[in-house]
Amino acid sequence: MAKISTSHKLTRQADEALNDPITWEPSLAFVRYSISALLIGTALFALVILVFYPEMKWRLLGPVLMALVGLVGWYLIRQGRPQVALKTMAVGMWSTVSVLVFFNGGILAPAYYIFPILVMLSGWLLNARAAMTAAVLTSLLTVFFVLGEHLGWLPPTKQAPLVLNGIVLVCILMTSALLVNSLVRSYKKQIQKLHAINVGYASAPMTWNGSKRNCTRPRPWPGWVAGSTTSPWIPCGCRTRPAASSACPPARKAATKPT
Repeated sequence: MAKISTSHKLTRQADEALNDPITWEPSLAFVRYSISALLIGTALFALVILVFYPEMKWRLLGPVLMALVGLVGWYLIRQGRPQVALKTMAVGMWSTVSVLVFFNGGILAPAYYIFPILVMLSGWLLNARAAMTAAVLTSLLTVFFVLGEHLGWLPPTKQAPLVLNGIVLVCILMTSALLVNSLVRSYKKQIQKLHAINVGYASAPMTWNGSKRNCTRPRPWPGWVAGSTTSPWIPCGCRTRPAASSACPPARKAATKPT
């Protein structure tokens, strides 16, 4: 009974790890890169305001708030709490961007471009439900900003200089490129692992379990990857074993009825 309960516990832990996107490589590394990009982008944004637009120092509130959210996330990750860090950063960044957009011109504010990347990151690093929630809330917020601009609900503000818009766009483009690169690398790595399993499984010796009826039709094995050069078919009723004392009979012989 102890062995069975331990096996169920390990299986449950494996399922929980599989459903936790932060455990998928290279999610955790990407989070660190994203926080670094966030801190660099906010520092550059603040520097441009201080040097070229000192009359707009009130716009420094945005970079400061986003930098604080990034630092809190970095601290939580260093403490070994990545899930708490991701949820805190997701809620904190979305709330901060919403406030900045409200006080800086609605959908014309530079910070508004951050919303799409937040939706993508929520889906990859948290779950699909988080991405859908972020997308729905952002859509409703966009409708509110459009109506607010039309009805005069938004506070009056001076349009941001183009250079500030450019800095935000460049940061978002670099983060998007990093995200795509990480996804492609992770996908290729998983394909290579599955291909290695395929090759090892196909080359392993097989033994016959004594049931001819089960060998009449071949079936694909779960580890086969589409496009693989090795055969995806193994006879039903066959199983691998370390020693190759006997081979599994061909399917055409198994189909012959005994006399």
